[in-house]
Amino acid sequence: MNWKSFKNVISLPPGLLHWRIFVSFKNSEINFHRAALFYKMSHVSFVKNFLLFTLRIFFWYFFFGWKFLLQAFKFRKTFKNSLELGGVKQFFDLLYLTFVFGAPPHNYYLLSLFKYKKSQWFNFIYEHESPSWQEMLSSNAAQFEKEYLASKKTFSTKNELNQLPSIPTLHSVRKQGEINWDKIFTEKQIFIKPDDQSQSRGCFILEFEEKSYKLKASDSNWESSDLKVIKAKLSAQFALHNYLIQPLLQNDSKLNYDLQCSRLITLRILSTRNKIISCFISIPTEVMGYSKIVRIDIINGKLSDKFIYNDVRYISDIHLKWISDNIGYELPFWKDIKSICLKAHEICPNIYMVGWDIAITNQGPILIEGNNAFSIFRHQMDEGINLKSILSESILNEEIK
Repeated sequence: MNWKSFKNVISLPPGLLHWRIFVSFKNSEINFHRAALFYKMSHVSFVKNFLLFTLRIFFWYFFFGWKFLLQAFKFRKTFKNSLELGGVKQFFDLLYLTFVFGAPPHNYYLLSLFKYKKSQWFNFIYEHESPSWQEMLSSNAAQFEKEYLASKKTFSTKNELNQLPSIPTLHSVRKQGEINWDKIFTEKQIFIKPDDQSQSRGCFILEFEEKSYKLKASDSNWESSDLKVIKAKLSAQFALHNYLIQPLLQNDSKLNYDLQCSRLITLRILSTRNKIISCFISIPTEVMGYSKIVRIDIINGKLSDKFIYNDVRYISDIHLKWISDNIGYELPFWKDIKSICLKAHEICPNIYMVGWDIAITNQGPILIEGNNAFSIFRHQMDEGINLKSILSESILNEEIK
């Protein structure tokens, strides 16, 4: 273990999963977390668990906890609604969340915990513990199910076999393998993405216009029209990851016009084994890396008045006007979108909870990817979902009852 990975481990708080074993009272939330802890402990030796817990206790209570608490309190004014609260209340609530709950204090603003009683803070799955929950809920998953969601190439192939609309793979480049440039420079718009990354990390758009190419990074403002620079950049990336070459998706023309966005709009949908439990739409803004994020009513596919935005930071008057103008807008193909997600989930039925990314094109909805290890922060914001709704169909819920 290098220093960076060691620091990442010790900077995590001890967490609700760990200390709830010592809590004397019982309720369903406490029991849920105890079950998750015992599942986690069964896979790691007691000695390793004890050492990690001790290290996290020490570093959290004597350094990292204070560091993150002061950062959260210092930048509280950048979060919406925080100005309506008293500074003293915020500080003591942050102190309580950090050192009693053992949760990163920025959750206070990200999840709007100031709206709830402290006992209701148990209802949330905090980001640093989300992987443990997702692993536990999908403990019976077979390797082929995990591979379906882990590998974008397998995802594309399986969907094609099951007649599910998803992005086809035109070509693949193996890590440090031979590069066939003729398969990349095809005088068409293409999307180049690593097979093992998420959230647009390491992705590129290769544009072709007026007999020249332009390469753009999806996660930064980097771009180049110099063919030598383009090849050098891609060669460096191809040495690090297996890459897929796919057609560049375009929004449905009506969606483009109605929501005033030419860049790719995506839906983030969360499903359990036989139902959709949460959805929001991500609409890129003119600022790279930022999007307007709005919750979608899962019954009728309409935009709600729940404006999540990036990191729940302050929302400008322009964006407030945008949401007021678009409340109730009904997404095209909504029934098809839900059906596609649920049919795709049938391919991996032992993965309890899957996060789907979907684009809406002129040809209809298309699956971009599915994830069994994903952020559920935004799905929990603004009373979207909570721990009980996530576990409503799980065996764990039945056992605890």
